[in-house]
Amino acid sequence: MIHRYDDIPELFYSEETEEPFRSCVDCGCSLLAGELDYSIQKMFVRDEAVFEYALCRACTERLREELSQETMLAYQSFLFSTADLSNRIELMQDPEAHEFPEWVESCLVCHKPRSECHRFSISGMFSGASLVLAEFPAMVCDDCEQEMGHLTSKETQDRWNRFVEDNFDGPPGVEADSPYSQPLLF
Repeated sequence: MIHRYDDIPELFYSEETEEPFRSCVDCGCSLLAGELDYSIQKMFVRDEAVFEYALCRACTERLREELSQETMLAYQSFLFSTADLSNRIELMQDPEAHEFPEWVESCLVCHKPRSECHRFSISGMFSGASLVLAEFPAMVCDDCEQEMGHLTSKETQDRWNRFVEDNFDGPPGVEADSPYSQPLLF
């Protein structure tokens, strides 16, 4: 059974428009019409989004297929060997009993509170104008992202860099806060 949060929380709104994302960054398809599944990824420095995108399921699948199997297995191994998923399991068992913010208040992997993070990323899965409550939404702190970054193969990093170059205007801002640092595909 799929549980949904019937709105798109403002945390997942586009910083540019201050509204829900309307189209896939890669193929341009409409996201809010009908029941199209898509994901939203956002990277924050303090509480300011510095990089964000929405990607439809078809484009997400295509991008994941182009990433190295080595990286995907390393990410899975890291998550399953490092993360204490007990609080995530509790949320997933009865998602409607929890308010949305509980899903992203702390790091999925190490449980560091979001309020203590200088940098972090959030990810959510959506269907039309509803947030899907399952494995996502999730927040990952910078420390855990850096650990995952060390597991990223050159092939995967190169593909991610091409995705960023193909879909975003101009060079990213400050290099330390750059989306080029590592893929946001948790």
